[in-house]
Amino acid sequence: MSIAYLMENDIEFLKNFDAGDLSIRPAMHWEVQKILRLLRSAMLTYRTLGQIPEDQLDISTETSKDILKAIKTGFVFVAVDSHDRILATARLRFMPIDQFHPVSLLNFPQLSQHEQVAYFTRFAVDQRFRGIGIGSKLLDTCEIIARNEGLRAIVLHTAISNETVSSFYMHRGYETDSVDLSRGYPRGFFIKML
Repeated sequence: MSIAYLMENDIEFLKNFDAGDLSIRPAMHWEVQKILRLLRSAMLTYRTLGQIPEDQLDISTETSKDILKAIKTGFVFVAVDSHDRILATARLRFMPIDQFHPVSLLNFPQLSQHEQVAYFTRFAVDQRFRGIGIGSKLLDTCEIIARNEGLRAIVLHTAISNETVSSFYMHRGYETDSVDLSRGYPRGFFIKML
């Protein structure tokens, strides 16, 4: 298949895209390599936009075995089109908020240090399909799952130097709780009450 053919089909896909054609479902073990490629591609863009040194992202050491383990032990989701093509992925983990450092909770007095929260991580949208609501739908689905699990908050980390990504979360009700510099770049810890 030629690149021109793929680009032509992607343009046609975007013209005809309807959020109703999108499904969010658990990732399957046979999709590990596709998920890994999507994560690496998206993280390259994320790193570039956030001006993050190449060796500072932990995704650079992630392997297909890590993704397979995450699929078997937790919530790994994919957003797929009507042809089951993976357009986005994300992970959701449930863990106590005191597992994250630093955490201030100054703006979240209703949360205790030991409270269980949903951690939204390894979020990636195929760059060809950004800006049409796929990431929003995946994030919304993860928030619903967390709420249905009885959790009161969802949290995430993102590079605050990447204004595109930071504003994506802030427009959806996430607030910066604290900033961590331990990885060599300003990494915001964001919280949203559910």
